[in-house]
Amino acid sequence: MIDYWQTFGHHQAKKILGKQLQNDTLSQSYLFLGPEGIGKKMLALELAKKILYGSAGSAESSDIDKDRVNLLRSTFSAPTAVGAPSPRLERGNIEKLYSHPDFLMLDLGAEEIPVASALDFLSKIAFKPFVGAKKVAIINNAENLNLQSGNALLKTLEEPSESSVIILVANSRQILPTIMSRCQVLNFSPLDNETLTQFAQAENLKISPEILALSFGKISRLKKLHSDEAYLLSQKMLVEEYRQIAKLSRGERLLKISELAEKETDELVRDFIAWLNWQAGELFSQPKEFYRLQVLTDALAGLAANFNKKLVLQKLVLKI
Repeated sequence: MIDYWQTFGHHQAKKILGKQLQNDTLSQSYLFLGPEGIGKKMLALELAKKILYGSAGSAESSDIDKDRVNLLRSTFSAPTAVGAPSPRLERGNIEKLYSHPDFLMLDLGAEEIPVASALDFLSKIAFKPFVGAKKVAIINNAENLNLQSGNALLKTLEEPSESSVIILVANSRQILPTIMSRCQVLNFSPLDNETLTQFAQAENLKISPEILALSFGKISRLKKLHSDEAYLLSQKMLVEEYRQIAKLSRGERLLKISELAEKETDELVRDFIAWLNWQAGELFSQPKEFYRLQVLTDALAGLAANFNKKLVLQKLVLKI
């Protein structure tokens, strides 16, 4: 059924997509935008499955010669679908998606997407669908498109094909504005604790309130906290470090600044993001501490702009 989704949460996005599927009014390009680890890619895969297998134009209902389908699968699908679907989606038969001749996936993880990879991927989108009425192409971590690969994608988006649907999945807004303007943007937010709890129950994961609080609304983070005790301990210690700063005297804070300054900038960024996410989760019970979000945001901006590390740390540690 079009209105049934396996992906947890994101009800507004699913409502929009479900209505478009039902009315056959899909956009030709989407941008799924939001923090990593909250299910954007999962929903993109599920949408692709509904488009390719949920209509009369699917591989099962087509009269196309099966030998030709198998040849096309071996020629086009295997090298383009990078990575593996999640266990939950496998149980929903979404693994079939990766062998569908009209499905394309570009997923280089955290690596920059070079123009050569983008052009090779985009050249496959140019082919007409082999089996059904639509071809679906997903670019995961689209924020990693560089200027050249972004411009290559832009040319495809400027001349969209009615027989293709392109879904960009991005963790940040570091995407060419011209690309964003040519996509229907669906914004995704971290999941609430109720949804995370439902996910954990569905996966038979026994989670504590502590794990739930440290998940920051992210399914991927919840799963790692559950399976990796060392990681759970490190995150508990990291949050406790942040909480203790507010209790330090001025002299102790100055010592803390020197201690933090010994860390590499990348490590500080990871720590500050964790502190920011934890503090955001505390706002419901401690709304007066909203100012700390701004302090942490300013610190992250300072590090990103290569400001003097010690000055950034002074402003942060003395204010929170």
